[in-house]
Amino acid sequence: MTGLQPIEALVSSHLNAEWRVHSRRDVSGRRRAEILNGLGVAVFVKFTNPPHALRKAQCEAMALERMAEIPGVRTPAVIGAIEMPDGQAALVLEAVRAIYPTSASWEAAAEMVVALHRSTDTSFGLDHDNFIGDFDQDNSRSDSWPQFYAGSRLTPMLRRLETTNIAEAQEIDLLWRVIEGLDDIAIEAAPPSLLHGDLWPGNVIFDERGPLLIDPAVSFGDREMDLAFGRMALHLAPHLAFPDAFYARYESLAPLPSGHEHRAHLWQLWPLLAHAIQDGRDWMPPLVAAAQRCRDEA
Repeated sequence: MTGLQPIEALVSSHLNAEWRVHSRRDVSGRRRAEILNGLGVAVFVKFTNPPHALRKAQCEAMALERMAEIPGVRTPAVIGAIEMPDGQAALVLEAVRAIYPTSASWEAAAEMVVALHRSTDTSFGLDHDNFIGDFDQDNSRSDSWPQFYAGSRLTPMLRRLETTNIAEAQEIDLLWRVIEGLDDIAIEAAPPSLLHGDLWPGNVIFDERGPLLIDPAVSFGDREMDLAFGRMALHLAPHLAFPDAFYARYESLAPLPSGHEHRAHLWQLWPLLAHAIQDGRDWMPPLVAAAQRCRDEA
């Protein structure tokens, strides 16, 4: 089909057989995505936008492959990442025949996240920078989790927010005060765990064999952060939250340190900042509320 020749060539090389698209189905959410069918093989294609379109697709491919190397963790199989004629890039994965999860399915997902978090390193960050959505993500290595979170996560996002007209001056000032006092709230994570980086129920899918993790933005950090991402939905959109069975199973296998419920507000600042920058003023009230709770509990 017109415009899909690079993907057809990539899949043909992967299969070592000629593969052509016979039909396509749009499955776009926030970003353009399609299921392409041909020669008895279906692929899932996620399109990334400039700038750095190809690098975004390559980083996600590397993250999926890295996670899939961990015993007990599954991701869709990566076919490749390729530039497209229109300036976009395409991440091509083997399509998953998804099914609806049960309570047992979510317990299995928790077991998979525990396996992910048991993959550890000696420092925070990663051996390369990557992206979360369209935002670049600084993964410069650090021996201190509070310093890494302040310097490589919160500060870049807050500086982006300052360039918009979304936040008021007193809100920006509150967020800077949280960053400056972060050592009084955060604790050192030992050891640094491999984080999914954008862990919410929409980034866990299921097939007949069980759960698979998708759409990662990996780095090594405090595992509390992954769990706090999912808990954020409990307050903002409960129907999008992980069910209780997920958290209960995770805690039974890998209990979180004391006080994690209070620190969750701190870890939620980063995704809330991203949403405010990307989606506008409606995200400022929950962001400011989380920042104020951090100040109150310091």
